[in-house]
Amino acid sequence: MNRLMMIACVCVGSQMAVAGAPSDRIKFRAHHELGDVTRMRMATKTVGTMEMPGPMPDQQFAQTFEQDFVSTCKKVNPDKTAVLDITMGRIAMSNNVAGFKMEFDSKTYDAEKAANPMVAAIGRMFNAMVGTKFTLTVGPDGRPIKVEGLSEAMKRMMDSVGDDVPGPMKKMFSQLGEVFDDDSVLDKWAAHYRMIPSEPVGIGDTWSAEWDMDMPFMGSTGIRGESKYVLLAVEELRGRRCAKIGIVESFETKPKDPKADAGTKKPAGLFGNFEMAMQASGGKGMAYVDVDKGELVQLRQTQKMDIKVTMAGTPGKEDAASKPTPMSIVQKLNTSVRLDLIDGTEAADVGGPRAATP
Repeated sequence: MNRLMMIACVCVGSQMAVAGAPSDRIKFRAHHELGDVTRMRMATKTVGTMEMPGPMPDQQFAQTFEQDFVSTCKKVNPDKTAVLDITMGRIAMSNNVAGFKMEFDSKTYDAEKAANPMVAAIGRMFNAMVGTKFTLTVGPDGRPIKVEGLSEAMKRMMDSVGDDVPGPMKKMFSQLGEVFDDDSVLDKWAAHYRMIPSEPVGIGDTWSAEWDMDMPFMGSTGIRGESKYVLLAVEELRGRRCAKIGIVESFETKPKDPKADAGTKKPAGLFGNFEMAMQASGGKGMAYVDVDKGELVQLRQTQKMDIKVTMAGTPGKEDAASKPTPMSIVQKLNTSVRLDLIDGTEAADVGGPRAATP
């Protein structure tokens, strides 16, 4: 689901234009025109190890995920806010966890032919995502201010799994839908505006942002991060004149604060039984933004993450004697993210067969 948030954040970033400023400095500004269409492709790869509770052996983990989407500016208001229609496109995923393999491509996948009920349920959920539409309203400065229709889209995905899947899995999908509603996801998307500097910058200039993101669905107070940026150059990429921005990012789980957490709504069921701690470092990347059209042309980023998920006990049982010993799984992961503007001949095939990114 974090990938879904990232996709929508790119919708916002792809509308950020770079205007000429005095001397050799440039200033980023929002730029929206009625009918503007942006097509993007996102691909992520994650590899690593899951350290299991004893006596189970450690397990290897590998996953790739690819998705296309289309953002269309359907309205520009007098106050310069803009309303974007976002359509989710093709999804492809390859997953290998402890020898359990899953391949999925919404272009060709038939959930009815899946022998494994879990694979069939996931396939139906992803198939339901394809073609889903929701709207994102952004302000004159490019900041996200409203999300509409995502809650309904998530409900559609949850309903699509049907009644023939294991009860716990259906319940987990339903809880995911409750977590990623319009308001909660809007808060997370807004954080990704941090890449854009508020003041004009010149080549070699640096800026930074400190940020927070709530994650109550995993028994966490959220994460706190720091991002640093530098304007490296203005150069050509794929026939476009682009601002080249270097990125360094790190984040970790925020410390527990009993007073602050007292009024926080905790999820029920499975997710209410988890606690998660996360730390990430080495998040280096590069972004290219079209200076003349204000479109994100390319983003590359890598990250090292350590994630510890602890299942504290049995939901709904308050008797300490009835609770099992807490179990923890530690994941040590290396991730990479690729985001590419799709144009030219590729643009006609969004949602179709896999196309290579440059």
